[in-house]
Order: sequence, then structure tokens, then C-alpha cells
Amino acid sequence: MKLLLVAAAGLALVGCQTFEAAIRDNLPRACAEAGRYHARFVNVANTGEVPAALVKREKAAWDVASRICANPDAFVNTVSVINQVAAAQSVIRDALKAIQ
Repeated sequence: MKLLLVAAAGLALVGCQTFEAAIRDNLPRACAEAGRYHARFVNVANTGEVPAALVKREKAAWDVASRICANPDAFVNTVSVINQVAAAQSVIRDALKAIQ
């Protein structure tokens, strides 16, 4: 019975590591997309036609995403990291849509 529990725990750990690896594999793509959205937003925002509140919201989201993307290993929880980057990417994308 103990051997069965140890085997089950081992499989759970392997599954967890695979999940963590999948998140880490997708983080560069999420970071690249956030960077593209940010660059496009900045190009439009530099015209001066974008409301200050929207510029401020996009900048806050970009600050989070760029800090995480620059050094993802500094953050303990990989799931939290990808969630934060995805949330920031969403805010940046929505800000870009709002000005197009």
C-alpha cells in the first residue's frame, strides 16, 4: 500500500513538473505578444489623442508584464507569473482596441 502511495505521489509530481514546464514554455510567447501590443499602443498614444487614464492603465499593465518577462525565475509561483502576464497582456490589448 505504501509503495502504491509513493508511486501515486511520484506521478503527481511528474504531472506538476510537466504543467510548470508547459507554463514556462508559453511565457515567452505571452511576453512577446504583450510587447507587440504595448509597442502598437505607444505608437498611437504618442499622438496625444489617447486619454491619460488609458495611458496610465496600459503603462501599469506593461510595467508588471515587462518586469516578469525580464526575469521570470525571480518569481516563485509559475502559475501566478503566467496569470499576471496574461492579465497584463489583456489590459494592454484592450487599451489598444479602445484607441483603434
